[in-house]
Amino acid sequence: MRSSLWILSLALSAPAACATLAPAPAYADDDDDDEYESNWIGARLGIWYRPEIHMRADVGGNQGGLLGLIGGTDFDIERTLGVEQNIHSEYTPDLNQNALWELEFFVDTDLFSVYVTLVPPYEYHGTKTLTEQIEFGGQVFNASTNVKSVFEQMLVSLDATFNIFDNRYFKLAPLAGIRFLLIDWELEETTGGLKADTSDIDSPFSWEDFEIFPTPELGLDVRVGYRDIFEVGGRVSASYVQYLDMEGGTYRAELFVRLYPIPILGIEVGYRFLLYDISSRTDDPTQNWDFDLEFSGFTAAVTLRF
Repeated sequence: MRSSLWILSLALSAPAACATLAPAPAYADDDDDDEYESNWIGARLGIWYRPEIHMRADVGGNQGGLLGLIGGTDFDIERTLGVEQNIHSEYTPDLNQNALWELEFFVDTDLFSVYVTLVPPYEYHGTKTLTEQIEFGGQVFNASTNVKSVFEQMLVSLDATFNIFDNRYFKLAPLAGIRFLLIDWELEETTGGLKADTSDIDSPFSWEDFEIFPTPELGLDVRVGYRDIFEVGGRVSASYVQYLDMEGGTYRAELFVRLYPIPILGIEVGYRFLLYDISSRTDDPTQNWDFDLEFSGFTAAVTLRF
């Protein structure tokens, strides 16, 4: 009898023992399945809508020969030269030229991110009869002279961030970058043909018709939200430079709201403000320059990342 009970007990316990020894079903690790993805490579195509320009400047030069060894006159481009806020560019998404294209390539990792941004050449035009004498580029434009002006710029920037915090809800990353402002400014009489530009100024670098001003900056990249779906963020950076025969300060603020309808696609609207307050460090009036320049306007963009 005891033998029969022992055999029955063994038979009943066998399935439980087998279940204990058998491997457990393979389930995905909940932590890994819920991990925030921060490693991406991609591009951002955007528009900068009607960026406004405000500038006070003086530009020396020697384009007038011996008579051109004079410094520039301090002037305001809107009040003095009648420059309008309408942009002119070959790189615009609409026929009315209300916006500029801009392009950014980026790499995001757990530890760092790198961004390269380009705003292609764009111009502001003005035409006005001068109410005062203007010295620009070594030439003298007398009062009562009708003058047309063209102010062309291009912007390039390289930013790298060290991602101290970068999770689903928050990103905080110190930023180090360098921005390049490229300018080609020109004044010309509408009748007499007198003409002057920025080709003689003592800029750090030149490329084709552009004078190039590189400015290294430090700042922060901050973002908050449920970042799989949306985030609010921005980059703020500034610099004070005293090198390459130029000195002064720069400032940048970029704010945005971005939605991710699917993980690889982002849609955003934002605002950008740029300030350049820099001048030459030379006493030579033929190469002297000084400008206080601002750009500002709304932005919109689409991001594709993998």
